[in-house]
Amino acid sequence: MSGYAPRALKDSVRTRRLIGASGRPRNFTVTRACIRRCLNLLNGIPCNCSPLRGVFLVANMVAAMDWITDTIAIGTYVEAHNRVVRVGAGIRSIICLDAAVRDPDEPNLDIDDYEVVDLADGPGNDPRTFDRAVRLVGEFSMQSPKLLVHCRAGRSRSAVVVAGYLMRNRHWSSGKAMAFIAAHRDIQLTPGIEELLQSFTQPS
Repeated sequence: MSGYAPRALKDSVRTRRLIGASGRPRNFTVTRACIRRCLNLLNGIPCNCSPLRGVFLVANMVAAMDWITDTIAIGTYVEAHNRVVRVGAGIRSIICLDAAVRDPDEPNLDIDDYEVVDLADGPGNDPRTFDRAVRLVGEFSMQSPKLLVHCRAGRSRSAVVVAGYLMRNRHWSSGKAMAFIAAHRDIQLTPGIEELLQSFTQPS
């Protein structure tokens, strides 16, 4: 499976090879929103969404995850739960930042490392929990690349945690780290979550 770009398309995703009822490959343009909604499509089951009714996804889909660095991607729990997407992207480790969407098949995942660090999507998080998530990004991206960091939508918690890693690893300011992530992925921080970066200090 190929076609994973460092920055996925914002408005639509081209699926290069889809098998219709006739058994012949067909091309479709699918919105990112449809891909995130339709677990059937992502799992290669006939899709009931118009205009993809009765179509099988078999290969070469550009997933909705975005590569922030060569070894760290941010995505949604949908991509994290889908083996086809994981294998195609070369994902070998996952950090889940929302325990409510942890993979129910966690013990059987065909990856090297999987960790859940539960962060609230807003104010009130324990800085020690945030620091643990940041440390895991560094560890997993080194020992088990490629790493997928996800929460629910991959727009707030995941962005802040990866920003913390960039601040620590590259000695960047919070503003520079967030701008770098925003250049690779559409983000929308929940009010209060940015407090984790404002109080984040790099270890001596």
